[in-house]
Amino acid sequence: MPSRIPPRLLVPAIALVVIVVGASAWYAWVEEFGAFDGFYMAVITLTTVGYEEVHPLDRGGRLFTILYTGTGIGLLFYTVGAIVEEVVAGSIAEALGVRGRSRRAGRMRNHVVVCGLGRVGREVVRQLQEQDEQVLVIDSTEERLEVAREMGVAYLMGDATDQRQLERANLEHARALVAAVHTAADNTFIVLTARALNPDLTITTRATSDAAAVRLEAAGADHVISPYRIAGERMAEAVLGR
Repeated sequence: MPSRIPPRLLVPAIALVVIVVGASAWYAWVEEFGAFDGFYMAVITLTTVGYEEVHPLDRGGRLFTILYTGTGIGLLFYTVGAIVEEVVAGSIAEALGVRGRSRRAGRMRNHVVVCGLGRVGREVVRQLQEQDEQVLVIDSTEERLEVAREMGVAYLMGDATDQRQLERANLEHARALVAAVHTAADNTFIVLTARALNPDLTITTRATSDAAAVRLEAAGADHVISPYRIAGERMAEAVLGR
């Protein structure tokens, strides 16, 4: 999901572009270097590469170059420094955010663990949040964890079929688990593992076929929801005017 560029980066970057374009125009038309040579002169001057002048400069051109160099180099260093700082700070914040959420998961009690933050899992989280439930999400996709951060829920990054992830989710103290990953096989494995870790856990999952529903119930699921069956029932009710 794209994010906005921080103003502290955007403003100096725009100013830097304006200065380079302005210097290029000066060299191109005032000093009569031509468009390409004017731009070339502006770039090598700003980056202090040290190549010789494209064409000899008069006193006015040298004075302009001094002013341009002082202003442009300072702005260039500031912009590059701000970018580096933003990247480093973002990486540190990301790492601390993940660790912080992981520690939070270990302290949670009477919470609901949602495995998989796809379309179904996302809607489950929204509904639970409306009821002020504590929610912990497990997903291995960075984009989906970004959604979890935006929703303000605790999360663990990892494969929900990995028993270690379920243990990190403090499952023995959880109230319920929702298995909403993509495949029936993975949901079945999650149900089996979760039931072994917490026999009293309320487990809800989804099935795309009657056969899958039977397997999930045998694995220990308390509630098996069939989205297709529910959709069919609702559509039939709409047709019948109920």
